[in-house]
Amino acid sequence: VDTGYLASHIEKEVTGKDTVTVVATAEYSGYVDQGTSKMAANPFFSRNVEIIQTQEIPNIEKNIGVKIDADLQIVH
Repeated sequence: VDTGYLASHIEKEVTGKDTVTVVATAEYSGYVDQGTSKMAANPFFSRNVEIIQTQEIPNIEKNIGVKIDADLQIVH
């Protein structure tokens, strides 16, 4: 991390009763996350989506005893 610009440009917005949208707004965020032909990927965003899907949601469901219908998508 050189300046923290990317980290400071991750925004969330409540877009519905049960919906939150999280967006990395730095112009180059997709290139960092997915990589390019000249730079290896550093999946800061997609890695966290995967962790939420595979670990966090199941833990929450177990703790509250309710099934969570989560539709997590990465839009490029």
